[in-house]
Amino acid sequence: MKFSCIRQYFLNALHAAEHATRKNTALPILQNVLLKAEKGKVFISATDLEIGIRASLQAKVTEEGECTFPARILSEFLTYTNEEKINLSTKGKSFIVQTGNHHATIQSTDAKEFPIIPNIEAAYSLRIPGNIFLETLSTLAPLGAVGEVRPELGGVFCAFEKNQLRMAATDSFRLGEYVIDITPQTGAYHCIIPVKSITEIVRVLDTGDAEIEIFGSAHQILLRAQDREILSRLIEGKYPEYQAVIPASCATRVYFKKNEALQVLRAAGVFSGKGNEIQINVSPEEKRCIITSHQNDTGAYEVVVPCEGEGKALTLLCNYRYLIEALEGFSDETISIEANKENDPLLIQGTSTSGVRYVVVPLRSFS
Repeated sequence: MKFSCIRQYFLNALHAAEHATRKNTALPILQNVLLKAEKGKVFISATDLEIGIRASLQAKVTEEGECTFPARILSEFLTYTNEEKINLSTKGKSFIVQTGNHHATIQSTDAKEFPIIPNIEAAYSLRIPGNIFLETLSTLAPLGAVGEVRPELGGVFCAFEKNQLRMAATDSFRLGEYVIDITPQTGAYHCIIPVKSITEIVRVLDTGDAEIEIFGSAHQILLRAQDREILSRLIEGKYPEYQAVIPASCATRVYFKKNEALQVLRAAGVFSGKGNEIQINVSPEEKRCIITSHQNDTGAYEVVVPCEGEGKALTLLCNYRYLIEALEGFSDETISIEANKENDPLLIQGTSTSGVRYVVVPLRSFS
């Protein structure tokens, strides 16, 4: 194998693939990347057996071939050079890198020993604006459950339907749902993308406004943007019917300025207890909301926040972090918080945009 290319383009592709490498004492080759040169392009692939990443770049290929070698060594070496072009080749079991006055030889491994990244047999495909999809994934990922008690909650649920994409995540204490309009489709596809994979999907495919191609099967999903693609296993199992917990109507509704609400919630959090609890007294008739928090060994906090709304007065005990994460998911200047009773889930929505809903379960009732 022998080729030459632009150093920075090669390094960008290497860094993208490198995210899938993992230290593994049983399979040390998982620390490697697979390099393949053919038909004027170079492909760099890596896998940890849960996800697979492939990035490509244009190159002047004078001899086609492939090899595998430790990603970290080459990545660090090229970071410390600044020449524009690099020449790369193989000789026996050595991978040779020449750039300016720098000459490095890296021990390579037979490409046949590298794990095969399977091809996906897609039953569904779609193109979607990348910035919207990735931003929604990264916003919902923190809401996924941690642990293996209910593995189906450890990811983001995606329901590709006729003309919309529903995305949701929950850990049973809070829930977020986003509905995105898509080009009308003839089929439907549901999947659960693991939170771990989402971290890499967002990092690898964050290429600005480029469209993302999505290919789905029963057990895998492939996402491609420009010269990068990532294949991920899916979480198997049935996602809960989460829409049943979203209140269809509410007896009390109040409106807040989002930024003001975020400020007082963060201040209240300073004095919250071990469970991050704060008390919220909502009084629509008096057009005010009193937020209090206390901790026996530090002190107490109280603030009166003006609000508009309708319905009966309510007293709630909530996790302030859950409320902050919910509010940060909106671009609206004004948000509404709705509830029926003290121990019922809170519904949080924006007033100027549709398609985004959050649900937060109070810690306990005051009845």
